[in-house]
Amino acid sequence: MSWRGKAISRRVMLRGSSALLALPLFEAMLNGNGTALASGAPLPVRYGLYFWANGLPWTIRHRGTLDPNFRRELPDTLIDEYTPLTEGKGFAVTPTLRPLERHLASINVVTGLEPKTDIPKSPPLQEDGHMRGVCVALTADQARSEGFDHDAHIFAVNRATLDQYIAKHPRFYSEGPPRYRSLELGVSTSLYHDFGTWAAVSHNGPNSLNPPQRNPQLLFEQLFAMRAGEVEASRSTSVLHAVAEDARQLRIRLGKRDRERLDEHLTHISEIERRLHAARVACTAPGAPAELIASESKILEKAAIMADLLVAALRCDLTRVFTFVFTPAATHFSMNAAGEIGGPGAIGLHDAAHTNEREIVKLATEVNLSGYAILLDKLATEKDVNGQSLLDGSVIMGTSEYGEGYTHSTKEHPFIFAGKAGGRLDTGWHVREEAGNSARAHLTTLRALGLEEESYGFNGAETSSPLPFLI
Repeated sequence: MSWRGKAISRRVMLRGSSALLALPLFEAMLNGNGTALASGAPLPVRYGLYFWANGLPWTIRHRGTLDPNFRRELPDTLIDEYTPLTEGKGFAVTPTLRPLERHLASINVVTGLEPKTDIPKSPPLQEDGHMRGVCVALTADQARSEGFDHDAHIFAVNRATLDQYIAKHPRFYSEGPPRYRSLELGVSTSLYHDFGTWAAVSHNGPNSLNPPQRNPQLLFEQLFAMRAGEVEASRSTSVLHAVAEDARQLRIRLGKRDRERLDEHLTHISEIERRLHAARVACTAPGAPAELIASESKILEKAAIMADLLVAALRCDLTRVFTFVFTPAATHFSMNAAGEIGGPGAIGLHDAAHTNEREIVKLATEVNLSGYAILLDKLATEKDVNGQSLLDGSVIMGTSEYGEGYTHSTKEHPFIFAGKAGGRLDTGWHVREEAGNSARAHLTTLRALGLEEESYGFNGAETSSPLPFLI
């Protein structure tokens, strides 16, 4: 092939006076067979968490909640519109899953799971669905008892969340970490509280958070390494202009396919710059500067921009681990009965759950899963160096903080996996395990990434049994 003998480091970047622009993986960075990196390390497989708030609309399946504060009646008329009617492959889309219909062949829907962690008696109320559910979803462990205060809504995780367990695992970045061990992204700014696990889903351990970046402009500047003191100036110029000469010199060294890949990458970055500049101009009011896409009514538009930036980071191997918080736990993200985000009479999603506004919760769940579909759209479209999509080269765990919000039930905790993990996962499955152990989702993720842990889960949730779509 034309690039033989011209091996290029996977860490190479385009340099300019005010920017460093990361590059995608090229064939010139692979071994002679194109089956691994030139160092012999395997091709990247990525892990992502997609998180949305308040679970699913409550149904009769959620009866039997442990939370003493929310023992409410769930009538037989509350039909489950989420769980597919058949198990295995070839299941039909349900009304709640319809936003993901175009990705049914690339996802696995797992239903029936719930926490198996022990519930400490002191301090009391650690069975609360929000607090127990979010910790189990993120760590396969109970909340930390030390400092737990139900009435003040204060709690912490017991250990690192799954994303950080992976990002710091000695066998994951075996050839050395990229620029970022992980990236934390957020979309909605409608927080329930601005502290602790209400504000972040990525934790290094107890009381050590990795807050998500919710501003697309700042994320763009972070990813393209603008130098201190030059950020403001760069906002009126172009990253691509700054690195144009370095890009020209690199093209000379590349083969035909790598040149095409470079051109596609630069075009993609140019389009992101254009969209960010247009949004910045549109959202700036005289005398009162506004944050980019500050209105929650444009949350799906914002999600698309954040997903574009994430795809650029994954394409350039800036990271292989990410969290994407579409709506944060117990969010005040609001809708009205007409399905208008923030429209007249809109109710925050958390309040809608507790006031039995189930139809509004159904509409909000559609938006939550539409955000997931947008992320999968972007990953499915982008091709990796080996020709497969970034989605096929990833495993993404989509989940929420519990089963539903009306009774704070941790039963029927939703898990929607996406991606093939580079061929380690089969897709297109509906797996149902009534009252099954939710830690199986975490163990499946680890093994799909080649981290052959014998078991996973803590304080009563230990399991050595992955889900059946693991090849």
